[in-house]
Amino acid sequence: MRPSVKYLGKAAIFSIAALVGHIETVTAETVAVKYQGLVDISSFRCEMITRTSDAKRMCYDSKEKNLIVNLSGVYYQYCGVPSEVIIAWLHADPMNDYYNTQVRKHFDCRSLTLRSSGTAQKRAAP
Repeated sequence: MRPSVKYLGKAAIFSIAALVGHIETVTAETVAVKYQGLVDISSFRCEMITRTSDAKRMCYDSKEKNLIVNLSGVYYQYCGVPSEVIIAWLHADPMNDYYNTQVRKHFDCRSLTLRSSGTAQKRAAP
């Protein structure tokens, strides 16, 4: 006997509809980023970080090359960060040293202007 839709339950109906393209699922999440305010990170890929005492969570949007990282409970945003820098940071030992020398001052959104290509350049002094 074939089960009717009634017996499949809401989750099964939702999954089937999503598979055939009738429902688009989007998980919205915003975080309060220092110097930026609320930032929607639904397009970012996020990972919890456990190898260091400072970095707790790293969220990266590879299309826009934007990084949002939770450092000791505070979210910061970095712009124009190449994926190679993210990979190197995740494998660095110690991670804190890599952040301080390769990320913090080089990709700070407050001191960079993004080009249309997604790459960053230093802002000209006023």
